[in-house]
Amino acid sequence: MKMTMEIATPLTTARGSKRAVITKGGEEYLWKTTERTRTPWQPSNLTDPESNLLDFCFIPTQEITEFVAAVEEEALAIVAKDPKTYLGAQVSPEEVHERFVSVLKTSARGVPNFKTRGRFGHMKFWDAKGQPLKDQSVFASDTQYQFVVKVSSLWTGQKGFGLAFDIQDLQLFQSSCPFKP
Repeated sequence: MKMTMEIATPLTTARGSKRAVITKGGEEYLWKTTERTRTPWQPSNLTDPESNLLDFCFIPTQEITEFVAAVEEEALAIVAKDPKTYLGAQVSPEEVHERFVSVLKTSARGVPNFKTRGRFGHMKFWDAKGQPLKDQSVFASDTQYQFVVKVSSLWTGQKGFGLAFDIQDLQLFQSSCPFKP
């Protein structure tokens, strides 16, 4: 496999976990979907007025699944080559895989989802025509989405390690309203 991403040396956060910035060719690692997807539920912290960080879950299309799997495979290969730097201990490649927490998940109800996050201050919202959206809190299960995501960092904690994918741009395709003239 050809390596295209770089993972920096992890830095310890105020909470004691570690984060390592991910880049591709020295630039932000950005990826844009070409297929529309849906979200199985609204971000759980959408109603929290204090939170500007939203957790988004999207139903993974084949395109999303293939991209995320390739990125995770590449990150696992990098960590397995130098686990002491990234995990703080020399562990076997098998243990590296056991500790890894994927962003491709299945809910307790059996719904597959791709877990991402986004910060209101950093995200841009677009309508179906590519125009900026003024109301940035409209999320519905019948809305379709396309997005630009940044593979932002590798995180490590006591429960394992994984990758953070941050939404940069979110385009909403709302179903047509039957009441419009």
